[in-house]
Amino acid sequence: MAIYGAQHLIERKIHMDHHPDIQAALDVLARTFPRATARASSALSILLRQTYIGAKRSAGDHQAAWSFSTLTGDGFPLEWTFTSADAHLRYAVDPARPGLPPAQRLANAAELVAQLCQPLNLKLLEELMAWQLAAPVGELRYGAWIGGRHHVVSQSDRFKLYVEVPASSAPGQGSLIAAHLNPQPRLPERELQLRMLGLEPTTGRVEFYYRVHSLQSATLSHLLYPAGLRSRADELLDFVERAYGHSLRVVGARIPGGSVGFSYSVSPDDGRVAFTLFLFTRLLWGGDARIRPRFRERLETAGLDSAPYWQVTAALDTRDVYQTYHGLIGFVVASDAPIQISLGVRPPPM
Repeated sequence: MAIYGAQHLIERKIHMDHHPDIQAALDVLARTFPRATARASSALSILLRQTYIGAKRSAGDHQAAWSFSTLTGDGFPLEWTFTSADAHLRYAVDPARPGLPPAQRLANAAELVAQLCQPLNLKLLEELMAWQLAAPVGELRYGAWIGGRHHVVSQSDRFKLYVEVPASSAPGQGSLIAAHLNPQPRLPERELQLRMLGLEPTTGRVEFYYRVHSLQSATLSHLLYPAGLRSRADELLDFVERAYGHSLRVVGARIPGGSVGFSYSVSPDDGRVAFTLFLFTRLLWGGDARIRPRFRERLETAGLDSAPYWQVTAALDTRDVYQTYHGLIGFVVASDAPIQISLGVRPPPM
């Protein structure tokens, strides 16, 4: 689809009733970002159309249509993202039809991305589909997700396809990584496994997502090395320590959480790489009610308006249980820029 057609598709009014939890957040965001929120609302009507249709058809089990996804802890297929990094209204969605096998979801998601911006590289898409189809039965969990970003000033829109990479090795995986990252990420005596790819067809940016168990603080510099950011390992560790409130520099200290995620986002223009460390927010700060003031403080320290985040999450002000609606917190390190933070949160139930 031509870019003009895609922009028209986003901006034209689409008659689709949003889920109450989504609509409540949109109503709050519209107070601060009216035009970006309107475009997000239209895009979400497209991205979640299959879920809306499924919910209408399953009148006797409406909740099941909204609790099928692995994107969030309770299966809701949308997560907002708040960040200090830029002026975008951000979210991620699981666009699959409830019950659609994971191996069939990539084709569906790629078609939606092509509607909203432009098609992905066909050769790469076919290769990724082949990886998934070759995976053993039951290995894939979600297949594909889609991220949306709507700039609140320039009124531009970007979309990102998140592709699940099977745990079993896939032919060509190493060459794909090597084409963008040199050297490839390594840890002493540890094998790192690619878990997901993020593809932005409009910008050409590619992001490689990994997960590792039991990451020692002393080895963080190894992960920053492929991004050319090894010199900032101490700075990143200081940043995480301040957020966590505990020292991570004693012998044998580990980054909080048994499972730690990290990614490399590669610019096609100059090859610069941004590194992000992902942790479960609850392991840093506890329940939702405790997370809210901590994250608000960090947004305000960065000089940002925390009101949209604070108002969207207002229903969580007394929720203090282990299973949180806040998901992962990301610490973003890019060359010649202060460390930024991002935080995902499932729309609070109304």
